[in-house]
Amino acid sequence: MTDGCHNCRFRLRLEKLDYRRGCKHERMKGFICTAMADEGVANWMLGLDDDDSKCECWMERKEGKIHD
Repeated sequence: MTDGCHNCRFRLRLEKLDYRRGCKHERMKGFICTAMADEGVANWMLGLDDDDSKCECWMERKEGKIHD
């Protein structure tokens, strides 16, 4: 496994919960990066190759905590 965004500690799965008519769960494209959370920012990341992309904030995900 490479050290890309797909196995970064700061990566979260993106899911929309729509309560306008009941509760509809929908997986969204991309993912949320929380690397800047201490600054009050969560980034919606789109268009990246999860295997080859990583930034200077990349940290290895703890085993068993995959959010794909």
